[in-house]
Amino acid sequence: IGGKAEPGETITVKPSWAAKAVTATASGDGKWTMKLKTPRATMKKQSITVSGENIITVSNILIGEVWLCGGQSNMLFPVGRQEDVKWQTGMEKELQDANYPEIRIFTVPYCLAPDGERDDCEGKWLVCTPESAYNFSAVGFVFGRRLFNELHTPVGLILSAKGDTHVESWTKMDVMKNNHLAGASFWKLGYEKNTIWDTIVE
Repeated sequence: IGGKAEPGETITVKPSWAAKAVTATASGDGKWTMKLKTPRATMKKQSITVSGENIITVSNILIGEVWLCGGQSNMLFPVGRQEDVKWQTGMEKELQDANYPEIRIFTVPYCLAPDGERDDCEGKWLVCTPESAYNFSAVGFVFGRRLFNELHTPVGLILSAKGDTHVESWTKMDVMKNNHLAGASFWKLGYEKNTIWDTIVE
């Protein structure tokens, strides 16, 4: 868990499942981070209170499986039919079985980050319902529902996908240049410029 505060500010985090709080100090750029031990997966709702100059409490937290649903247009294909996109015909019958309070879904809005990883994004965790699942990934939803029904444990699904993207768009530049497996393919592209995208386009 992490966030931003005033440089040097002491942050105290108290999860509902722990007897003691954990503290951290914000660095010079205001960023702070810490690791929390969590119990085994449980259906019991939990909360976390973050205290510093401000006090923030996040409630209705579940502990269980968390999966990243990444990929291209096949991962973006939604459960519900999209009238303005003809090929997105949906799987609306699946919405008849979409009320799962223990499944939570989060969609990361599409945003380019050419200068490196971003610290945050716009988005909101939603409880899985026919309404919230309508625009969510059909593959992700069906996968998460099956996991929940088989494991009987909470499931969190994070959708971060964009059609027509290359694997290079999702990979750090230093990884591509320094990893011996990725490097072979990387240099075959004739990389000479600042971005792999420039090379692919040429």
